[in-house]
Amino acid sequence: MDTVEVSRQWQELEREFAVVRCGADAAEQPREALVALAERLRQQEGDDYTTKLTGFDAIGQRVTVALARRYRLTVFRRKGQRRGTVMLMGPETFIDQVYWPLLERIQAVVWRQIDGWLHEALDASVRDHDPKASKQLELGSS
Repeated sequence: MDTVEVSRQWQELEREFAVVRCGADAAEQPREALVALAERLRQQEGDDYTTKLTGFDAIGQRVTVALARRYRLTVFRRKGQRRGTVMLMGPETFIDQVYWPLLERIQAVVWRQIDGWLHEALDASVRDHDPKASKQLELGSS
């Protein structure tokens, strides 16, 4: 998996969201601009909006938590909650208009990279054991 490419695409998406939400000056330091936006919205709206995130696999949950921490949103799990459940707390406008759309796009980047790596690994494995195999059976990809 090409971590450099994932990081580059993540930063590009972050820059795009920062410019749209914070203005052209945000292109230079997009993360900081989005953190400042979250803080401004926290001052205006408060920080008590809480939403429950469920149904994530381990990778999706890691991306979700990393992105939340990146923008200083609160992530926690209540006692007795399942491992696939995470609670997210922060300014409602930021979560709805920045965090969710950005999360969806970043997760798509991560999954494309994982899917590509898996195809390469499986193709190599098949070639190692059956040199005559021209191509792995394509069942579709996500």
